[in-house]
Amino acid sequence: MRRYASRVFDSRNWVRPDVVVHDESGLDVRTMDTLPLRSVLLAVEVVVPATRSTDRFRKPAQYAEAGIPSYWRVERGDNDLPVVHEFRLDDAQGVHLPVAVHEGLLRTDLPFPVEIDLKQLVEF
Repeated sequence: MRRYASRVFDSRNWVRPDVVVHDESGLDVRTMDTLPLRSVLLAVEVVVPATRSTDRFRKPAQYAEAGIPSYWRVERGDNDLPVVHEFRLDDAQGVHLPVAVHEGLLRTDLPFPVEIDLKQLVEF
C-alpha cells in the first residue's frame, strides 16, 4: 500500500481523503509526494462524528473543484453497517451529484466495475 502526502488544493487547505483510487499510467509513484489531480479517479471519505461536517460538505466541494470524477461517502447505517453514498461530478454545475445509496451491497460501474459486500467489511 502506498501512502502519499496530502494534496494541496490551495495555499490554506490541505486535503487527505481516507481512500484514493488513481491511475498510475505515466507516473513514477516511487518519487512522488503527492498525486497529480488528473490521475485521481475516486476519493472516499469515511465519516466519523469528529469529521462529519467536513466529510459531507467541505471536502466534496474541494474534490469537485479539483475535477475528481467520483466521490464516495461511507457512513454507518441504522443497523450499524456501512452505507455508501455514491456521487459523480457534474462538470456543467461543478458539483458532485448523488447517484446511489448502497446498503448491503455496493455495486457500481464507475469509475470502475466493483462489487463489495458491505456487511463483510465489519464482520470478524
